[in-house]
Amino acid sequence: MERRDPNTVDLSNETLRIADDVLVWPVRERGELVYRIEIPKLHRFFRVGPNEYALISLLDGQMTLPQACGIAASKLGGEAPTSTQAKSIARWLLTNEIAHLRSEPTPTRQQTTSRRFRKSGPGKSHRPVMRLLGKLNPFWMKVPLSNGAQSRGQRYLHACTQWAIPIFALPPVILGLMLIVSAMLGLSMNWSEFTQDSVTLFHAYHWLALFGTWLLLKMLHEWAHAVACVRHGGTIGESGIAFVLFAPLAYVDVTSCWRMPSRWSRISISSAGMYIELIVASIAFWGWMFIDAPLIQSLCRNTVFAAGFSTLLFNANVLMRFDGYFIFSDFIEVPNLASEASLWLRSLSKRILAGDAMVPSEFYGWRRFVIALYGIAALAWRVLICVTLLIAASVMFSGAGIVLAAIGIVTWLYGPLLGLRKFYLDLKHGSPIRFARSLV
Repeated sequence: MERRDPNTVDLSNETLRIADDVLVWPVRERGELVYRIEIPKLHRFFRVGPNEYALISLLDGQMTLPQACGIAASKLGGEAPTSTQAKSIARWLLTNEIAHLRSEPTPTRQQTTSRRFRKSGPGKSHRPVMRLLGKLNPFWMKVPLSNGAQSRGQRYLHACTQWAIPIFALPPVILGLMLIVSAMLGLSMNWSEFTQDSVTLFHAYHWLALFGTWLLLKMLHEWAHAVACVRHGGTIGESGIAFVLFAPLAYVDVTSCWRMPSRWSRISISSAGMYIELIVASIAFWGWMFIDAPLIQSLCRNTVFAAGFSTLLFNANVLMRFDGYFIFSDFIEVPNLASEASLWLRSLSKRILAGDAMVPSEFYGWRRFVIALYGIAALAWRVLICVTLLIAASVMFSGAGIVLAAIGIVTWLYGPLLGLRKFYLDLKHGSPIRFARSLV
């Protein structure tokens, strides 16, 4: 059954129901009570205030939105959401698949399918094709090694984290930070000598050693996330290897940290991987300084580059969905920052093309400005990365690279183009004037 566009639904007579798999629980942030909303299968989290939750909790599929507004007003008085605000909240719930209309089935969760495919994209007949394209994309492929608490890989990973929990206690962390600061000061004072020695780093005969060092460090990086998560009482989800242009990257799912009430616990988990890599880079730097052996110095240079510079360039980059992104998202208290920014961009595009109203957001003030700015910057960065990967594939694999680039273009654009086609067909049948405007 095709779902209706939340912006075209008349909410005056419709009844809404919170999806069966949605979890909600209260937490305190900066001394204020808020409610977290989780869609477990999609690893998505949202937050709402107590007044919004008072309205949301009444959406049981039995009463209409105006009836829910009336009951909320009797309980909250002047602090209850107005009729206009209630409609905005309802459309936000529908847009994010937190709730659904009673006349429609509960949303089908496809964890491996991107949000734009589920929302405004093509019908069900195209979904298997898109899932297949996603799995065959040579620029991003995932190979799970453990999935579920009872899997053998999961038990091994959990056992490996238990003995290492004390390294994230406060005294070792303070000592580690002192080591990192001392190494940074030492590197700044010996910068010219270090960079001069590093000229040979990118020679072909060093690539294999550099790649091996980098791969081991990334495995250590993900293991550190798992250790920190377990230390704070979280559980470890799926873990495995992701291939970016056939280059392997380890990954581990520590999404359970979003159930923790303290954002500083979540930030410490997100920082754990970079922290461990910087510790290793600091030890390697002092090894390069004091061990007078060419082979050891070469290995130390490789380690400083792979664990230091590359970590700060990629993992700390807030525009990529790595550690820096999650730290930034938690710091400004905007869960699902990337999804909110993407939703804002699509809403802005529809407003420019067809005159649609902007999709309401739970965020206002400076946070809404940050979301908009992040959406523009992340889109520009994503385009840059995609173009860079296409060029790299074409150059590295000669004729085969052209084929890989073509496959990448198809997998990236297939879903969005089908979604755009559906948008224009719906617009043409529903509003010919707006359709003509969008073409102009």
